[in-house]
Amino acid sequence: MKIKVYPGAMVKGDGLNEDGEIDMKQDATVAQLISIVNVPLFLRPLLIVSVNGKTVKKNHVLHDGDTVSFLTPLAGG
Repeated sequence: MKIKVYPGAMVKGDGLNEDGEIDMKQDATVAQLISIVNVPLFLRPLLIVSVNGKTVKKNHVLHDGDTVSFLTPLAGG
């Protein structure tokens, strides 16, 4: 199944094609996607994940055609 991914800041995006898509196995979870696209370990507890515009937990099961966005809380000044 194809998933569209917007990796956001500080996420390497490993495994994404030039269109920002990745092929995943059926019943893959957000947690599995996080590992594949190489979200840094220090960032994982802080990561906010949106699937099709709704915030989800990391055990959320993905479906063909889903759009996933990773939001990272960053501070600066």
